[in-house]
Amino acid sequence: MKKALVYYLYGNRNAGDMAICMGTVELLKKQGYKITMVSRFSEAENEYRRSREYLAEYYPEVKVYPGPFSFERNFSAVKKMVAYTGSLMKVAGIVPDKQTRHLVEEADVVFFNGGNLLRGASTADYLRLVALFYPIKIAHDKGKPVYCLPQSTSNISDRGETMLGNYLRYFETVFVRENISFEELKKRFPDIPFVRSTDLAFLCEDTETASRKFNELGLRLDTKTAAIVVRNTGIGDIGELAFDKQKKLMDQLLAFIGEHRDYHYLIVVQTEKDREFSQRALETIRGIAAVDMVENHDPLVLREIYKHVEFLITMRLHAGILSLSANTPVIGLFSEEWGLKNPGMMTDYEMPYVVIEKGKEEIPAMPTDTQRTNITKFIHKYSETLNNPKFPGVSVSTFVSTGINCASAFNLIPRNGHSNGPFPQKND
Repeated sequence: MKKALVYYLYGNRNAGDMAICMGTVELLKKQGYKITMVSRFSEAENEYRRSREYLAEYYPEVKVYPGPFSFERNFSAVKKMVAYTGSLMKVAGIVPDKQTRHLVEEADVVFFNGGNLLRGASTADYLRLVALFYPIKIAHDKGKPVYCLPQSTSNISDRGETMLGNYLRYFETVFVRENISFEELKKRFPDIPFVRSTDLAFLCEDTETASRKFNELGLRLDTKTAAIVVRNTGIGDIGELAFDKQKKLMDQLLAFIGEHRDYHYLIVVQTEKDREFSQRALETIRGIAAVDMVENHDPLVLREIYKHVEFLITMRLHAGILSLSANTPVIGLFSEEWGLKNPGMMTDYEMPYVVIEKGKEEIPAMPTDTQRTNITKFIHKYSETLNNPKFPGVSVSTFVSTGINCASAFNLIPRNGHSNGPFPQKND
């Protein structure tokens, strides 16, 4: 069995990050790889243990190693200085990194995991790029085939463009998860082998464990229930949006709910940093319509929740993706500060959305029946580039022998229970 090495396993404080990882494992499992993942977190950080234990609950066969760098934002100033110094010495080759070199040597192919990491507009971004691509450079230098799984882009300065261009040349193929980013990256880097694709979270599967956990929540979701996911942080969940932008997001949400008071709403907290803003939304919405709140960070359980509601209103990309993967339509409320990924994905899947900086005060539209029925068609269309074997060591006959067909591989089978009615940072 061929060995795949993946940089990185993200944490599950943000369920969207982990949703990408779960889809990555499904993709590589179906292609017959023995999988090793390297955490974004070092052994000194609690999130390394949490994410490793979570992954083992669903995929005990996947090996997980700690990351080569330690950049926990909650460290003291002294601990941060020690961590940064040690990391820079590794990058410079002053301190040997035996783990990274051993894992790369053992692998048949190396993957850079998907997300929103192809950006660079500040000093923090530049440092992050150096750290992110450090093991990828080692793999390239050792002659290993290296692939970039589906990514988006955002702001890129001239310096960031130069850095990114150098790193992107390490890859055999760079998959891009939505068309707006695809067109922007092609324009900036015309000599890079980009391939249009979709987000890996679309590959998340139904599981008995997730179904059991969902049932244990005891949620009462009738046919007139809609889910809501709110957010008030900046890209990478660093800092808050300006007050006026937070207000515009909330005003758009309340305007929609005011037009559809007959629904029961369920606020879903799927990222720790959304908790306070979600509580504020709960208290505000209570004066308009029936509303409850639940918190859960397991992407497969969240997918079960979205499967059982009529539609989702979201400010987070991966809430929308998990919902669409379960054939539940989505309404997007976004800030342009979150990059191209949100309008890109919603445009690809023809779902209604509003970007608050665009100056339009219109109330977001309810998804139509046509948009609802087209979801699986678009999942199929944009997943095709990942459906066929593209990577070394996997033959077509091996892939076919697994019994995977397009419908099951990309969640095109209707779900039971669903009414058809500054270093490596977070991605979503």
